[in-house]
Amino acid sequence: MAAAVGGATPPSRAEDVTTRGGEIVAREAPGTSEAGIAVLRGNARVRLLGEQDGWSEILLPDGRRAWVPAAEIVHIPDPAPSSPALPAVAAAATAPPPEPAPNLQASLAAEITRLRSVVDALEAERRQAPRPMGGEPPPISEVAPLVTGTIGLVVGTLLGGAWTRYRARRRRSIRF
Repeated sequence: MAAAVGGATPPSRAEDVTTRGGEIVAREAPGTSEAGIAVLRGNARVRLLGEQDGWSEILLPDGRRAWVPAAEIVHIPDPAPSSPALPAVAAAATAPPPEPAPNLQASLAAEITRLRSVVDALEAERRQAPRPMGGEPPPISEVAPLVTGTIGLVVGTLLGGAWTRYRARRRRSIRF
């Protein structure tokens, strides 16, 4: 596991980093032969925990630790600290929300389109897959002959047994 691997040099303090874009496989330990535990897409923002031999240990959004190549992450510059915290909060509460950047809107629209196509492909694949046992029930027209035949078999067995018992009793009662 990532927590068991030691020797990572921690940064002076935990800092936020972002991926360079594309898809990056986050691994259990440093090395390309280690098992992948997550895929970071786009400019995913994660917390940098340490670095070792060209690999960076990160904290995934779900709380797990993982390793990615150090060349695939970019350090996010710290914003200038504001002196009083309360006036900044009050100013943020009264200011109108900022308009999203056009690039952000375009990238979000592209991601939504990509995800819709993935969902459509999965739905088409699900429709083509054979139905498992216990899935959707067959139509009644296929089931009715089986039910009718089964009922006839059960009724015939019961009547046949009753008729056999009746004849056996009659034979015994006629003998003197």
